Amino acid sequence: MTEDYVCTLDDASLMKAAKELNEDPKERDSAVQTLREWLQQQKWLRTPTDSPFLLAFLRTRKFSQLAARTSVEKYWTIRSENKDWFDDIDPADPKIQAFLKLGVFVLLPGRDKYGQKMAIERPDNMINELMQPEVRARIKAWSSCQYGVDLSMKPKDDAPAESFRKLNVD
Repeated sequence: MTEDYVCTLDDASLMKAAKELNEDPKERDSAVQTLREWLQQQKWLRTPTDSPFLLAFLRTRKFSQLAARTSVEKYWTIRSENKDWFDDIDPADPKIQAFLKLGVFVLLPGRDKYGQKMAIERPDNMINELMQPEVRARIKAWSSCQYGVDLSMKPKDDAPAESFRKLNVD
């Protein structure tokens, strides 16, 4: 692996990563390097190849090379086909503010016993009349986990528990 990555997982997190994500510290470097080499062969795909970026896809896909490759491709395909969903997002936009005030997605303070952040999703709070189709499409993309990983938020450390657990409340 390149010098851009230093594993900071404690022993408990290493055990959790091994059990839940199939992450083997002895194989981590080679898994990242294999994904990196494959990405560099894809001339149509321009993507970062730093270790933390690639590890996010590998961890999300439990270190399956094929699944991680598919996720990277989908991630960039969706981002390139829907640039307006991701570029120049203004949290002060009145439409976004109106949606946030509905309380459809609420990030809970603290973490659960596994160290995960928790979010409550309350779709019944969404008022369809308020939502324009383009706003609904963007919100759906944000919350659907269709990308397999949210890379817009840089974690403070590389703990596998940096994931969010989404709780659906009807």
